[in-house]
Amino acid sequence: MTSDKGRTSKKAAEGSPSALAVPDGRASSGPQKGRLSNGRTTGPARRSTKGNWTLEEDDILRKAVEIHNGKNWKKIAECFPDRTDVQCLHRWQKVLNPELVKGPWSKEEDDVIIQMVKKYGPTKWSTIAQALPGRIGKQCRERWHNHLNPGINKDAWTQEEEIRLIQAHHIYGNKWAELSKFLPGR
Repeated sequence: MTSDKGRTSKKAAEGSPSALAVPDGRASSGPQKGRLSNGRTTGPARRSTKGNWTLEEDDILRKAVEIHNGKNWKKIAECFPDRTDVQCLHRWQKVLNPELVKGPWSKEEDDVIIQMVKKYGPTKWSTIAQALPGRIGKQCRERWHNHLNPGINKDAWTQEEEIRLIQAHHIYGNKWAELSKFLPGR
């Protein structure tokens, strides 16, 4: 990544495998500890697999969480050569944790979300989820935006709204966050 003047940009150097220098001067993209061209040292590089979790990995994760009491995610991740601590934490929190509540929402849960949104606003979803044992922030956000938000227009779409959506879609494609600006409440 060189510019027209032959210099390597800092961003390009840090993001490339050649940014790691090993003691004999060779570049390395392997999982050893190295030194960035800016002088900082790095921890062991750990590549994550982008694929789905297997049933075997789920079983290993359950056992590792039990052994470490769900506290040391770096240690837990050491059970997986191709998973990071963050991936392990997310898999546990969002899928495997037996305390997770999935399925229908109760009237009481809806009331708590409405109360908490009044208190914290519709952005502090992790904080709001703490008031709902077994629910995570993403569930609370989806419940609010898809069902509880009083600003949602649940009426049938008007012809004018459909035309606005089609016109905006021609301009912005499938950028739904952008399209939603043309249709408040939808």
